[in-house]
Amino acid sequence: FIYSNRFDETESFCKELKISKNKILDLAADEFKRRFGSGDYSGATYIKKYYKIPDVKIYDIVLKVFSYHIEKQIFDVSRWCIREYRLPKEEVHSVVEKTVAKLMTRGEYHKIHLLTKEYSLNKDAIKNIAVKVFNEKMEEKKYNTAINIKTEFKLSREQIFETAMREYKNCIASKQSRWAAAIKMSCLTEEKKGFFSKLFKG
Repeated sequence: FIYSNRFDETESFCKELKISKNKILDLAADEFKRRFGSGDYSGATYIKKYYKIPDVKIYDIVLKVFSYHIEKQIFDVSRWCIREYRLPKEEVHSVVEKTVAKLMTRGEYHKIHLLTKEYSLNKDAIKNIAVKVFNEKMEEKKYNTAINIKTEFKLSREQIFETAMREYKNCIASKQSRWAAAIKMSCLTEEKKGFFSKLFKG
């Protein structure tokens, strides 16, 4: 009945079979998730309001849809999700950080720039995410991805030294000389500084 929008009949049917209000709420929440996940936002929202579904019961699908739209740079929908479902700031921040990390892994750096503007992420936050992803990709032996992230986000030698050194030694031990050389050159070599940077140091 909920599926076909026959809400009045749902209530009478449930009363007849003595189905509890909590069970009805669970069924309504499931139908909300089905509709919201398929893009029927108006239908899902109507069900939420009609059955007075608590936000906590549907946060998972709202956050999933929110995450999808910020990844696709469809910010009008993501803004609507935040406003309509009162998404907590910490949840929004967590989803944005995970999306940024995912985009880094795929090398979609231009999208990260748009996200930083939309959600006011500062440079330190972006660099912290970049260091984390760099370490993960190094440990996964995806050296090219890690090196690209190091270069793109200008990570300092100090920020990545421990992980880079460990993987450099692993490459030496496993006779992967090409990767060892690449890691050494990109991540372990002291950055050369020009004459004026020394002159004006401090």
